[in-house]
Amino acid sequence: MAKVLIVGVGNILMGDDGIGVHVANEVSKSALPDGVEVVDAGTLGLAVCPLLENADALIIVDAVDLGMQPGEMIKIPVEELSRHDKHTPLSLHEFDIFHALEMIELSTGRKIKATLIGIQISSIKPSLEISPQLAMRMDEYVMAVKRTAMGLSQTAELTLNVEG
Repeated sequence: MAKVLIVGVGNILMGDDGIGVHVANEVSKSALPDGVEVVDAGTLGLAVCPLLENADALIIVDAVDLGMQPGEMIKIPVEELSRHDKHTPLSLHEFDIFHALEMIELSTGRKIKATLIGIQISSIKPSLEISPQLAMRMDEYVMAVKRTAMGLSQTAELTLNVEG
């Protein structure tokens, strides 16, 4: 069975920076397809590698600052991020994402298919609450993550069946 991990990233003590963790926590409250699990990676950085290395696919939910309207969402394969200028990251935690995936590939020889669902921040400041612009769209984010998980779960399962 394919293993798809939904990985919430961010610091919940810093307002919108914690949106990835908040979304992951909301997703974990709902029914998910077999083989789909939720991981609260918070601010673990590279320490998250052991949690991710057995996954067939990842959905990384994180805050971004791309100058979009606060609350807007972007979905992009992580392979495309690697072609992006690494000096201006898309995700606020992109460097950790790249390093974790690179370390997993080096240690296991496997490349994990990963998708970033980035949510444009309104502000980052000490707060346990996300901004109203993001909070009002939480259901939209949860549905986007669940749809992506269902698609990746089916794709990963097909890949496993062909390769296995």
